[in-house]
This record gives sequence, C-alpha cells and structure tokens, in this order.
Amino acid sequence: MGPTPSPQLTLQPKSSADNLDYGLCPQQWLAGTTDYVAHVAASVLTATGDQADLTISWVSLVSGTPVLFLGGGQPGTVQTLQVSLTTQQGRVWSAPVSLAITNTLSASGPLAVPTLSDGTPIPPNAMQLPGGGILTLGSTTTLTFEALLLPDGSPMLDTDSGALGQSIASSTSDLLLIA
Repeated sequence: MGPTPSPQLTLQPKSSADNLDYGLCPQQWLAGTTDYVAHVAASVLTATGDQADLTISWVSLVSGTPVLFLGGGQPGTVQTLQVSLTTQQGRVWSAPVSLAITNTLSASGPLAVPTLSDGTPIPPNAMQLPGGGILTLGSTTTLTFEALLLPDGSPMLDTDSGALGQSIASSTSDLLLIA
C-alpha cells in the first residue's frame, strides 16, 4: 500500500453562495496497488441546523474520482467534513477535511439539486432511462439494454458503433457492468 494520506485535507475556499464540486485524488494513497475507490461517504461535522450551514448536495464517484458537491456555509468560518473512502479491496481512509467559507458574500443556503422521489440527490453520472427516470439499484424497472441512454439522451454504443443491446445476450443479474 502507498503512503498514508495526510490526516487533515483542506479544500479550496468558497463563498456561501457558491455551489461547487470538489474531487479528491487518492492516487498517492493507492500507489503501488491495483485497488480503486468503490465507495465515498461524507458528513458535515460543523453543521448547527442553520439554513446557511454547509450542505453536501451529493457525493459520488465520477469517472472513478470521489466527488463532493457542496453549497452554503456561514461566511467567515472554517467548516469540517468527515470523508470516508472505501476501496474495492477493503481499504478504508477516513479523515476530517476543512473548507473555509469566505466573507465575500452574505450567508445563503445551497441551491437545490435534482432528486429522486424519496429525496435522494441525483449525481451527474446517473444513468437516465428513456422516460426520464434514473436507473437505481433495487429498481423494479424492467428495461432492455437497447433502452439505456447516455446523459445527453443518445443510445449507448458498443465498440462497433452499434446499439449496446444488440451485442448483449439476455441475462438476469443484480449487477450492471459497463466498460
């Protein structure tokens, strides 16, 4: 395993009005391994219940990079998040992460992000179904592989530029792998 990451990371400062995504780079931590981050979780340790508290709008892996989408925060404060990364092979890194909220603008809450009907935030790398729904684990939606769409609404293509579903045999699984 590579070197242990620093116990305290500091993100680039933002104003309360900013809604920004922050990517974390675990490459040094995972140097010399074939492991990769499979799950990311985060919480705001300094939240007080105020509407202008720093808020995590969503947390996701985007192209393999752990990403936090953050909004709000009391101006002139340093907020602390607890971030945990878990790898496919079971390594866990969990540490506090600091984020300064600048005094440049007055306090404001985060912008709303798209959510599922149960309130779960939808990250930008979610797979959209033909009716506009989002593919989720545990979904009772029955679909064909031909119906899987890219975020821009175009069909997924295989290496020969044919519709992905034309090159996949029918199967039943709880796991969807797209390489």
